[in-house]
Amino acid sequence: MRTNFRMPDPKQTNAPAPTRYVKVIVPVRLDRVLTYRVPESLAGRVGIGARVKVRLGSRLTDAVVCETDVTPDIEPGRIHDLAGLDEGLERITPEEIRLWQFISDYYLCTRGEVFKCAYPSGKIRSEETAARVKERAKASRRKMQEAARERVAKLEAEIEAVRSRTEEALARLTDKAVKTREKLIANRDARLSRLQEALSHARAAENATAGTVSAFPEEISFLRPESQGSPAAETLKPLTEALAKGKPVLLQGSAPERFETYRALVADTLAKGRTALMLVPEIALTEALEDALSEQFGEATLVFHSQETTARRRKIADALRAEGPHFLIGTRSALFLPFHDLDLILVDEEQDRSYKQDSPAPRYNARDCAVVLAGIHGARILLGSAAPSLESLYNCAARRYTGVRLSESRKPSPAQAERLRIIDTADERRKRGMKGQFSIKLMDEINYTLSQDRTVYLIRLWGDLAPTVEETRGLFPDASVLPLTEAMTEAETPAAQARILVGTLAQTKRLPFAEGSLVALLQADPILGAQNFRADERAFQLLSRYREHCAAGTFVIQTARSGHPVFQDLLAGKDPAPELMEERRTFAYPPYSRIIDICLDDSNPKRLALMGRTLAGRLKTVLRPTAGLDSPVRIEGPYESADNRLTLRVILAKDRSFPERKKALKETVDAFITERKYTGFIHLDVDPE
Repeated sequence: MRTNFRMPDPKQTNAPAPTRYVKVIVPVRLDRVLTYRVPESLAGRVGIGARVKVRLGSRLTDAVVCETDVTPDIEPGRIHDLAGLDEGLERITPEEIRLWQFISDYYLCTRGEVFKCAYPSGKIRSEETAARVKERAKASRRKMQEAARERVAKLEAEIEAVRSRTEEALARLTDKAVKTREKLIANRDARLSRLQEALSHARAAENATAGTVSAFPEEISFLRPESQGSPAAETLKPLTEALAKGKPVLLQGSAPERFETYRALVADTLAKGRTALMLVPEIALTEALEDALSEQFGEATLVFHSQETTARRRKIADALRAEGPHFLIGTRSALFLPFHDLDLILVDEEQDRSYKQDSPAPRYNARDCAVVLAGIHGARILLGSAAPSLESLYNCAARRYTGVRLSESRKPSPAQAERLRIIDTADERRKRGMKGQFSIKLMDEINYTLSQDRTVYLIRLWGDLAPTVEETRGLFPDASVLPLTEAMTEAETPAAQARILVGTLAQTKRLPFAEGSLVALLQADPILGAQNFRADERAFQLLSRYREHCAAGTFVIQTARSGHPVFQDLLAGKDPAPELMEERRTFAYPPYSRIIDICLDDSNPKRLALMGRTLAGRLKTVLRPTAGLDSPVRIEGPYESADNRLTLRVILAKDRSFPERKKALKETVDAFITERKYTGFIHLDVDPE
């Protein structure tokens, strides 16, 4: 059988370029990344990290390219083209994408939710506005430059014409026309002088419009630290040696000791022209540290947190993309910035629960993510605390971290022990030694402090301050009694004036108490009564922080449970970690296991109860928990709270089966949500606080 078909000669065929496909992350809750086709108009311009526009349903949305040259996983006919390329926006760095991937995998959320957290819509709009402003500036500069070039060319031509016309006129003159010749030459020189001056200005204008727009200076100066006040070489040596080994370092010591160490390490990083990041748990601390450290490190010091303006946060991101040195102080969201040449990460108060984001997704712990970020960048990382978390102490015991203690002993000095008072309110009530919230012993302490013209801080755990303020005014009518929020805004009240300030736990836990003041916790029992396996650990950390902050004054704790181990350990300066760790091991709680909370939120109580029971049954079928604390899987709950929420707690053993069981849990919950059409009512919280 004969046929006229011939294979085409590749050398003679102008075959079209092969179609390219990319995967993108969109800032929505999708359990996958999406595939799009690269149109010919964008060929060769789309790479990993590119900021693009895509059509998602009926609307355009922002997206980030995370993979290129992929094989489509759906029919090519169903794949849309990229709608556009945001060339004015900076690319997402590979390090950022790797961090997003870790957070998505570990915390059981989508990469889209992480993208939305790292680049919220306001930030993207700010970047787009800045890009448009920059483009308009470039266009304006191009117009000015073109006009300057035309002006230069016109003046140069005019100068040449003046010279030519003068030469021609002089050539026509006879030798006898001396005065006419002198007049022509004088006119020529005067005209040329004016034109040369105008040309000089035009060339200067042309050069001035050839520059570039920069949000930050290219070189940022900083002051080198002075030798006095810095840690001794023998103190820093074991720390620098530990950091050089590449493992995270847990630094245990008082706040003054830690911060002197931080200063030395940051100075070393900045001297190398590199970037240092310091994470703190709360915004108030960033402002205090900026005041304390900017004088030493100059313009290298940057501050980043959620209350900064969008424009300011964008400028900081632009600065970090450039060469250092930079020293960034930030809260947990600073992890998502585009770091360049990151050398050092400091996480102060690493045990603080504020590092854990509760809502919305991603529900990440910034301390643990900082360790991952350091690994991605090859940076050194130091976790600091006076009372470290049991998780970090466990990692030291497992030799994943290196522990360094700045103080040889945690036992308080006799003077410090004398300034800590624990008053048993149950005992005082039996002896009729209480007046409302106040024991007579506490009232004596208050009266003595006021007689010394010093300040008294009264602390409620939470709630309305008004009843406590009124009660205090009744007991101490001659003293100035103010709620802390009001006192902080009264500039006319001198710091040294004798007064009583009343505040909540949240208002006072970071407050720098006045020298020689009295700090009194009116009722400490609720922090011990929380139904949480971390209650004793958190209580000790909280009370240790207060004790440290009022080291030069007196700290009084009123409690009906004065014999509780937390108070006894605090009095003796004893570290409760070994006993707490043994307790966690016995009951198979973290850090000897992992917890995943499955939270159901529904305003319909009957449906909420039904869904909770049904999902619990489904999980038990899939994960197959067994009785006993040594079971690799335990399911507790569902527990009901007052805000229309149910929580199922899944406790998984830290063994080789953990990733597989975690994946099965996620798939089971996703299938349940799809089957029951329960989207938006369930979220997962890995390693809840």
